[in-house]
Amino acid sequence: MISAGPYAVNKTIAKVAADTGIGYFDLTEDVATTEYVKTLKSTSALIPQCGLAQGDQYMRSTLMKEFDEVDEVLMRVGALPKYTTNEMSYYLSWSTNGLINEYCNPADVIYEGEKAKVMPLEGMEKLIIEGKSYEAFNTSGGCATMCDTYEGKVQNLTYKTSSLSWSSGSHEFLFNDLHLKKNREVLENLFDKEVPRTMNDVVIFL
Repeated sequence: MISAGPYAVNKTIAKVAADTGIGYFDLTEDVATTEYVKTLKSTSALIPQCGLAQGDQYMRSTLMKEFDEVDEVLMRVGALPKYTTNEMSYYLSWSTNGLINEYCNPADVIYEGEKAKVMPLEGMEKLIIEGKSYEAFNTSGGCATMCDTYEGKVQNLTYKTSSLSWSSGSHEFLFNDLHLKKNREVLENLFDKEVPRTMNDVVIFL
């Protein structure tokens, strides 16, 4: 069973899969869902967090095994519009529900060898890729279970969402200054109604 629905339905779907012995995969980055799936008992494989960011961290985990020691792991991932026409330089290309969830919840990191939480939309970095400006900031869920796996083994491990420059200021205004992260339903309706969607996107891994 592959769940590509809104993250809020995944606990129910995972429970049904576990109870019936059906293999379960989901694309969510929701940390609470992952923690719930880990508690389920089943004769089948239950594998949450199989989306874009997690695919990147699986590759990095494989590469890390080739080294005797790893000091720092920096994961920067973004699915971005190839062309933009709005002030935010932003389009929707996947679940609005999931997007808002990861922009509102604290992000897991490893800092100086220990697990920690950091605030979403903070930790801003500027990136230049082939002469084009990007930025990256904390979002929830991208590390999946890497912080559990590598605590005490890696000094620093972080995941940040990459976006086109100038979009983070708009996110900060909407989520924090207007306090819309406290009213996610309004924020989701606003994004779905006013932010364009695109299938013509570009994926960045750093």
